[in-house]
Amino acid sequence: MPLPGLCYRTFSEHVGYNRRMPRPLASLRQDWERVEREEARLLSALSIADSVRLYLDLQSQFEESLEATERFFRQERLAHLAELQKRLLRLNDVKGQR
Repeated sequence: MPLPGLCYRTFSEHVGYNRRMPRPLASLRQDWERVEREEARLLSALSIADSVRLYLDLQSQFEESLEATERFFRQERLAHLAELQKRLLRLNDVKGQR
């Protein structure tokens, strides 16, 4: 389910890439940096509920791949989940102190 305010365009669409006209590498780097800044801006504007919804949506879309590669990446995924839990607990503590 697309979240309101998020842009679901490809990188090429976002930077206005034109296949007929090659672009200098420096220009591509600048565009990539612009995309990263825009991504950071959009992600920071998400509410916690929207962030969780986006995460769960991605999880469901990639569930089959995650299951197929589970034995290779299990420890790494568990470490990421533990870090996410720590961050959510810290966020909850900060919100509780307001």
